[in-house]
Amino acid sequence: MIELNEWLKSRGINYEVDSNIYDVPDFGKMLYLKGVDGKIIGDDFEFLISDEEDELLYERDDLNHVVFKWGTKFYYSPLEEKRDEAGDVVYEPVFNDLINIGEYKSVFDFKFVNLGVHTGYELLNGSGESSRWIDKCSFFNHDAVGICEKNTLAGTLPLQLSANKKGVKCVHGQTVSVAIDYDEKAEYQNTYELKLYVKDYVGWRNLLNISKLINVDFDSFIPEEILLEKTGGLICVFPTQGYFNRISGDKKAGIRYIKKYKKLFGNDLYYQIDSSEFDDDKLDLMNLNNLKTYFDKFSKLIKPVVISDAYYIEKQDFGTKDYLNKIDRKAIPYSVDQYFKDADDIVDKIVSMFNSSPDKFDLVIRGLANTRVIADACNYQIDTGNHKLPRFEVDDPEKLYDDLIMKGFQKKVLAKFGDDPTKCSAYLDRVDEENDVIKGAGFIDYFLILWDIVEWAKSQDILVGPARGSAGGSLVAYLLGIIEIDPIKYDLLFERFLNKARVSGERAKSADALPDIDVDFEGKRRQDVKRYIEEKYGKNYVCSIGTYTRLKTKSAIKDFGRVKGLTFNDVNFATREIPDSHNPEWSDIFKSCVGKDSLKKFVQKNVDICEAIKAPLGQPRSGSIHPSAVLIVPKFDSEGNKMEIHDWMPIKMMDGQLVSEWEGKYIDAAGFLKEDILGI
Repeated sequence: MIELNEWLKSRGINYEVDSNIYDVPDFGKMLYLKGVDGKIIGDDFEFLISDEEDELLYERDDLNHVVFKWGTKFYYSPLEEKRDEAGDVVYEPVFNDLINIGEYKSVFDFKFVNLGVHTGYELLNGSGESSRWIDKCSFFNHDAVGICEKNTLAGTLPLQLSANKKGVKCVHGQTVSVAIDYDEKAEYQNTYELKLYVKDYVGWRNLLNISKLINVDFDSFIPEEILLEKTGGLICVFPTQGYFNRISGDKKAGIRYIKKYKKLFGNDLYYQIDSSEFDDDKLDLMNLNNLKTYFDKFSKLIKPVVISDAYYIEKQDFGTKDYLNKIDRKAIPYSVDQYFKDADDIVDKIVSMFNSSPDKFDLVIRGLANTRVIADACNYQIDTGNHKLPRFEVDDPEKLYDDLIMKGFQKKVLAKFGDDPTKCSAYLDRVDEENDVIKGAGFIDYFLILWDIVEWAKSQDILVGPARGSAGGSLVAYLLGIIEIDPIKYDLLFERFLNKARVSGERAKSADALPDIDVDFEGKRRQDVKRYIEEKYGKNYVCSIGTYTRLKTKSAIKDFGRVKGLTFNDVNFATREIPDSHNPEWSDIFKSCVGKDSLKKFVQKNVDICEAIKAPLGQPRSGSIHPSAVLIVPKFDSEGNKMEIHDWMPIKMMDGQLVSEWEGKYIDAAGFLKEDILGI
């Protein structure tokens, strides 16, 4: 029980305990299961409950959950009854992490904002889905959080959307690699980090441009002289691995460097204080010396801000980062201290470091306060409430659209039913009904763009499929020649494709309000179609959609097992016993052990692997290119400002192609319209 008590206290969970029953305010009562003969879970995936525990569960109707330990971690489970083969009542385990329950009460009453989040989109370095980071924010009663992943903005929109659901403000930022004294002829550049946070729309545009330069024009860095041309709307932080700490031993050089950046960032310049410790005494000593130099020489010239870079959410998940780094063969300093912290965690550490130096401690308190200053100054949110549709560039798109529909009507309706006014009238009424929705929602350009692509493909003798999905219910698409199925003949409903409810009111701002016509093209000619789109609309306005392979249960065990040094045969034999699943859950490992002694032995021998894969399960492992989705963006924003693809969203270069860093569902959420060029 002492171990469980320490677990709860160290995670800010308030409780009262009576015997084996833990009462967590605003959550409920839990019975601490100790199991039978040292085992918690039985061969049929059921809790092993002692007679004493069984009696308590029978007598106490106020017990909501049980809490138990597996491996080195604690979990809680609702009491879910089921019957075994003998008809007896048993309870099936659910592995909920014993975190974020009840009401959190901070000892240090301070409105701290953690500005150092690194989610799983910082591939094989950060970890955790965005929603889990926001769950932690909510538990800590944080009303804002900041993301600063290295050389990527892929995680910005996912974190914002998760934050919005919980009423948490999202501060967008990025840790960027800056080349000092850039030499284009040199094979290697001297690079250091800077942290940049977005204050407003100007800052977002600048950060998008910086990110594009890093990920498209240069090799994962930006020359300092170019970065310093794009500082508007941004807050700059000198980080722990920054160039300033490299030169700060020379006071004059340090002062010159601060002045250079202050000239551009003005009052929006800060120095990062990070109390995280590493498993490397030399690195810790260097970081402490850098802090001391800052405190003694520069604290009056540049303001402090406490940013505790967090690469995993819970302190018990420190091993996950080490596994991820080794999968990617990265030599990154090892730390058990880079979890998502509250002010209490940071103050406790700072007190131990600077207890005998009140002046230094006061600077740290100022640094904590400055997290709120930065969060309050950063008010940009990525727009997800407006559609951003490209234009079909002709003088009068609506006239062309109407003319094409009339041409299709003459060819496909009048030619067949010209002597039947009733049928012709039904087709005309349907066209009017569909146009009421299509024109009213501003989708004329979308239909013209797709019409043009299909017409070009046909003119090049590229096979085009007849129709796919709900778009088969659109008579307009049929008359334009986009599809070849007559929806009236087959009694197909337009409302399944588009309807007024989807394109009006608040729902009009959602991703599913946009039309989505999947068109099949001859597989071996699909790249020709993509090239035509680039040539038609311009390479600066077209890109492929990025996608990510994700860490699933079986692949994660294989990756982590390889890092641990397990043989391929052992790992492969074990994972074969786990069924494939589109949405795998961590508990699949244990459910799959039922009746499979070999898998059970593997799990028992490799508890560390099983524990380590839980936190990153489902997060991106590597980036790739969607085989069919193509994005065309508008050339101007709503204010008439000229825009290119990198002004709208973060992009990168992969295999010689421009690719969005955001996945398709986030492209949709941001209001962009993608064309699906499918292969047959």
